[in-house]
Amino acid sequence: MKLASLLTASVMAGITAVEGCVRVHTQMNYNILTGDIMQVEIWDNNNFYCQTGGKKTFTNNEARWFFTCSSNGETWEVELWNDGKGGRTNKFFKTDDGWNSNLSLKHTKSVEDCIAYGGKNDSCKIKGQPIESCSTAADDCGGWTCKMCDFRGICGR
Repeated sequence: MKLASLLTASVMAGITAVEGCVRVHTQMNYNILTGDIMQVEIWDNNNFYCQTGGKKTFTNNEARWFFTCSSNGETWEVELWNDGKGGRTNKFFKTDDGWNSNLSLKHTKSVEDCIAYGGKNDSCKIKGQPIESCSTAADDCGGWTCKMCDFRGICGR
């Protein structure tokens, strides 16, 4: 009987230690006219948890961004740097138990964008540079992918 109890406890401990595929999708947009904006989405497996964002003035890729959002009794904290290409995440549950993980960059891309036109031939006067990135809290996410979304609002929907 002791062996069965020990095996059951070991299996349960293993089950609670397994996490899904947490993905953090970011969109960083440098804009001298309106301020620099970073938008963040948090996914776990195929579940969309939350979207949040922030704004700073005259920032650069060394700036640290901090976000907190809650969904279904779970609280997520995300710290990002390097235009959203580096970071860490914490997840807290209703019971205050939780976990934390560094994020691993899977994909990133940037484009040059015109944010202000003018002059006789309506040429670009001020350029912006949106940067999109997707990172995971696990090296192997199985079938869950960290895909790029071509700067759409919510990534997987």
